[in-house]
Amino acid sequence: MQGTENYPLFFIVSSLVILAFVGIIILFVLVYQRRLMKQELNLRDQEQKHQHDRLLTSIETEEKERHRIARDLHDELGASLSTVKMKIGQAKRKYKDQTDNTDVLDEAEELLRDSIATVRNISHDLLPPVLERFGLEEALRNHISAMQTDAGPKVEFSSHGIKKRLSPGVELCLYRSILELLNNAVKHANASKIDLRITYDSHYIEIDVNDNGIGFDYSNKNMTMGGLGLKSVKNRLFVIGAKLQIQCPDSGGTHIKIIMDYENSLS
Repeated sequence: MQGTENYPLFFIVSSLVILAFVGIIILFVLVYQRRLMKQELNLRDQEQKHQHDRLLTSIETEEKERHRIARDLHDELGASLSTVKMKIGQAKRKYKDQTDNTDVLDEAEELLRDSIATVRNISHDLLPPVLERFGLEEALRNHISAMQTDAGPKVEFSSHGIKKRLSPGVELCLYRSILELLNNAVKHANASKIDLRITYDSHYIEIDVNDNGIGFDYSNKNMTMGGLGLKSVKNRLFVIGAKLQIQCPDSGGTHIKIIMDYENSLS
């Protein structure tokens, strides 16, 4: 009889023990899952940091090579061409009475003048002094001015908000990226009109590049705009913590937006 009276108490205690055991198992599973998620996030962060560092190293190496080529063009090739031009000028003065010779020398001098200008332009594109001295906007205006030809597209550039200078590395990455997008719009999208707009907010900078070209199917992974050029843009923007948004409406054209939070910039 006594055993029967203690049965409910035994049942209750057993149930509580089982519930406690189940609770411990559930708690262990939750803790284990949380630990796995934390490890996965840590691995993802480490992989992202490793990818960022690898891309940063690659971009820095590329920029060093650009600097070297720009210096060689300016200091060596540019100087050599200027010397040849000077020699031609001396020859023109020496043979000024010989019309046949001076005509040839005039043509050679004109070709040299064009070559010197080309070398200077290439050198400035590789290592834009305007960017370092006056910032992103002036460097872009300078480049766009050189783009404006009768046969080229019409490029409209505007800026809004209070202009803010960024760090040299960030400005250089944005400058290279924007130039690549402009180049893509001309060469791959066959655009006749490009609208470039920079907006300065208190917390971020927004850059819009819109064109009236043929566009492309960005949702199709086999389709690219400029191939490696667009990939290079994405890599550069990733390094400085900027986001790239691309829209290609059915009506045609391409709308590209770059957004970079000042505080989240990685450079």
